[in-house]
Order: sequence, then structure tokens, then C-alpha cells
Amino acid sequence: MRKLPHIALLIETSKAFGRNLLIGINRYSQVHGPWTMSIEERDLDTPMPEWLSGWEGDGIIARTRTVGQLEEILGCGRPTINLGETNEGKVPIVRCDDRLVVEAAIDHLVERG
Repeated sequence: MRKLPHIALLIETSKAFGRNLLIGINRYSQVHGPWTMSIEERDLDTPMPEWLSGWEGDGIIARTRTVGQLEEILGCGRPTINLGETNEGKVPIVRCDDRLVVEAAIDHLVERG
């Protein structure tokens, strides 16, 4: 039997943005998985969970606010993807290109006069 990948999701549940990220990750897992996932209620400033230091899962998807949070996650030695603002080139990052969003909004409004 194939081992299911185990992913830690360190994304805030306290804001709609984070909850929507989690919904998207769940949908992706349903199509491309399945995965097992570790998640707990948190906000952007919640300290990293104690279990993370000894965690032996397959990867981490996180949304970090500080370099300290990112460094703590990287200390686990697990493949990591960051969805947050703080990265400093240490891990792959997935985020919105704000400039393209603004350009699309301007184009949309100009088309409508």
C-alpha cells in the first residue's frame, strides 16, 4: 500500500484569507493526493507548535509573518513552501503578484469607462 504524504499546514485559521488558502490546499489534495495533514487553530502571531521540532512528516506549507517564524520552520529540515510575506530567498514562495493584480483592475475599469 502506498504511504500517504503527511503535510503540516502552518496557516492562520483566524482570518478569511488563511482559511481560503486552507480550502484551496484541501481541494488540491483531493485532486492530486490524497494527503494527510496536520493543522491546528492559529493566527499569524501564534508561536510555532511544540510538536514541530520533532515532527517527521513529508513537508510543510506555511504562512509566516517574521523571519524568526521561517527560521524555526526551516530548523525542522523538512521541505517547505512559504505563502507568507517573509522569505529572504530561503524557500519556494507562492504569493500574488500585486502589480499584475493592479494592472488588471485598471484595465478592467478603463474598459468600462
